[in-house]
Amino acid sequence: MTTPDPELLAVFREEVSDAIETLLSALDALEKAGSVEDALAQVRVVRRVVHNIKGAARAVSLDMIELLTHALEDGLGESLAAEQAPPAAMVALLHRAVPLIEAALDDPEARDRILALVQEIAELSSPPGERPATPGRKKRAKRKTRKTAPAEAEARTELEDEAALDARSTTIRVRPERLDRLMDYSGELLALQNRRRAQHRELDELEAHLGDTIATLPPGERGLFREVHHRLEALLRRNVQELQQWERVTLGFKESVSAMRMRPLADFVPRWRQVVDRAAAALDLPVRFTADVGQIEIDRQILDGLWDPLMHLLHNAVGHGLARAAQEGRGDAAGRVHLRARTVGNQVELDLCDDGMGIDLERVRERGVETGLLEAADAQAATEDELIELLFLPGFSTARDVTRVSGRGVGLDVVRSRVGELGGNVTLSTSSMLGGASFRLTIPASVVSIRGLLVNAAGTTYVLPHANVRRTLRISSDLVRSTSGGDALEEKGASPLRLRWLSALMQHPPGEDSGQLVIVEVQTGNRSLGLVVDEVAGEEELVTRPLPWNLVRIRGVAGMVVLGSGTLAAVVDVEGLLERASLDKGQALRAAQERRVRPRHRLLVVDDSLTSRTLERNILEAAGYEVEIAVNGSEGWQRLQELPVDLVVSDVEMPEMNGFELTRQIRAHPEFERLPVILVTSLDRPEDLAAGAAAGADEYVVKGRFDHEKLLEAVQRLLGAHA
Repeated sequence: MTTPDPELLAVFREEVSDAIETLLSALDALEKAGSVEDALAQVRVVRRVVHNIKGAARAVSLDMIELLTHALEDGLGESLAAEQAPPAAMVALLHRAVPLIEAALDDPEARDRILALVQEIAELSSPPGERPATPGRKKRAKRKTRKTAPAEAEARTELEDEAALDARSTTIRVRPERLDRLMDYSGELLALQNRRRAQHRELDELEAHLGDTIATLPPGERGLFREVHHRLEALLRRNVQELQQWERVTLGFKESVSAMRMRPLADFVPRWRQVVDRAAAALDLPVRFTADVGQIEIDRQILDGLWDPLMHLLHNAVGHGLARAAQEGRGDAAGRVHLRARTVGNQVELDLCDDGMGIDLERVRERGVETGLLEAADAQAATEDELIELLFLPGFSTARDVTRVSGRGVGLDVVRSRVGELGGNVTLSTSSMLGGASFRLTIPASVVSIRGLLVNAAGTTYVLPHANVRRTLRISSDLVRSTSGGDALEEKGASPLRLRWLSALMQHPPGEDSGQLVIVEVQTGNRSLGLVVDEVAGEEELVTRPLPWNLVRIRGVAGMVVLGSGTLAAVVDVEGLLERASLDKGQALRAAQERRVRPRHRLLVVDDSLTSRTLERNILEAAGYEVEIAVNGSEGWQRLQELPVDLVVSDVEMPEMNGFELTRQIRAHPEFERLPVILVTSLDRPEDLAAGAAAGADEYVVKGRFDHEKLLEAVQRLLGAHA
C-alpha cells in the first residue's frame, strides 16, 4: 500500500470536510424532494461530489475511500440511468457512507466496515440472483454471525457511523466568504471608530475655543457661556467613556475575526519536512530538517500564499547549498535545513537557513556574463547586493545541471513576487547561523487589518503600511541633489537617499513646489526610497479590502481601505513601488535584464477538485511553468478573457460548465481556436474518449494512478507543436 503524500493528504482532508457538508445538504434536500426531477437534481449533486472524492482519493492513494466512493457513484448511476429517485435503502446507505469517508482517514478498523458497506451497495444495485461478492467478505460475515446476531451487528455499525459523525461537532467549519463578510463588518466598525475619534477632536477643539473666548468676555457676560461650556465639558467626558467602550468592542470583534482565520505554523512543519525529505531523496543526500516556530500563528490566507515560496526555498537549500557541499567533500554527514520564526510587531519573520556552501558569488558573476545580463567589465565591479539581485531575476540559475530539485531557472523570482503579493518582502544573506545561505521572509501575521500612515499626494490619500515606514522628515528643496540615478537627498555619514514623487509613481501630476519637501522613507528588505508627499495626515488602524479581479494587476496598489470620512484610499504596495521607482530616470537595468530572459509558459488548470488542482499545479510549477487556476469551466472561460494563456489543462466533470463544453467554447472562438487543450479525467470509456476528441481536445489523459510524466510529456509536446 502506497503511503499518502502528507502535503496532498492535508489538502485532501480539507476538501473532504467541505465535500461532506455538501453531501449532507444534498441528502437532506433529496429526502425532502417533492418530485422526481428535484430528487434527480440532488442525486446529480451527490454523484458529482463522490466522483470528485474518488478522484482525489486515487491521487493520494487512499484505496478504501476510492472503493467506497466508486461503489456509491455506480449505485447512483443506476438511478440516473433509470431516471428514478433512488430507493430509501440507497439513501440510508449514503447516510452511513458519509461518516465512513472521514473515518477512513484515521481509523484502521474502518476498512472492514467499508468493505461491508460496499457489498451492501453492490447487492442493492444488482438484479435479483446476481449477488457480487467482495473479496474476503464471506469469511468475515461468517465470523461476525457467530459472535452477534445480524440485526445487532448492523445496529452497532450504524452507531459507530453516527459516533464518527458526531465527533465533528467539536469544531465548526466556516465558509471563507462568511469570514470575508465579517472582515467587511470589522472594516466598517474601524471606519466608524476613526470617524468618532475625528468628531471627538472637533468637539475638543470647540470646547477649548469656547473656553478661550469666555476668558476674553467681561465678567458680567460670562454666566450663560459658562453654563454652555460646563455642559460641553460634561458631554466630552461622556463621549470619551463611550469612545473607549466602542474601541474595546471594536478591538474585541477584530481580534475574534482574526483568531478565526489563524493557523499555527507548527501545523505546517510536517509538510515542509516532507518537501525537504523528497528533495533529499531525489539527490540521495542525508538531510535533516528542523524547525523552531513556537506557538506563532499566521492568517490562513497568508499561509496558503506562503506555501509555494517556502517550497522553492526548501528546494534551493537542498539542491544548491547542501548538494554542492556534498560534492565538495562533506562526506556522509547529514546536512541541516532549519526554519525559525519570530514575531516583530504585527509581522512574522521566517528565517530559513542551511549549513551548505552558501551563495557562490563568483558563480553568480560568471552566470551574469554568460546570460548577457552583465558586461564583463561591469561584472567585476558589481557589489554583493547587485549580484544577489541577479538571483531574483526570472530564469536565472547558477545550477550547472538540471535536476528534479534545481536548475530549471524557476524559484527566487517566484518567491519575491508571491511574498510581495502577501504584503511582505524577502532578503538573502550569503551566510547564516549554520554557515550556509539564509533567507528572511517578513510577512504580515494577519490580513484582517493593518496599521498605516495616511499621506496626501496630488489631492489623493494613500496608506503606507506602518511596517514599511522607516521615518518622516521635512526638508528644504535646496537640499535635493541631482544624480545619475535621479534626485537624491544627501545626508552626512549616510548613503544618498533616492527620492521619488509619490504622485508621479501613481501617474498623477505633481503639486506645486512650496520650497519645502515632506518625505516618507519606506523600506523593504535592504532597499529604501524617499517618497515625496504633500502632507502626512496621521496614522490609523484600517481593514484592507482586496482589489476587484480587473484591478489586481495594478502595480503599486495592494488593496483599498475605508477611511474615517467614509472615503476610499489605496494601500500602497511598497515592494511594487520600489520596482516601479527603479525603472525611471534611466534605471531600467531590471527591465532590460528581464527582457533578455526567455519568458515562462503560462498554463491554466481548470478543476473543481481542490486536491487535483493542487497536485497538477505542483507538478507543472515544479517543471517550470507559471500556473493559473479556475474551479470550473465558467471561471476558466472568464480567466481566458483576462490574461494570456499558452495551454489549458481541464477536468471533464465540473459544475456550471464541464470540460467538454469549455473545450467546445474555446474552439468556437477565433482568438482561442488554436489554443492547446488537455483533458485530464478518470472517465475512460471509449465514448468518453470520442466525446473529448469531438469537442476538440488535443490530448485526453486518463488519471488512473495519476502519471505525472504523462501529463508533462503532453504539455511539452503541445507547447512545442504550437511554438
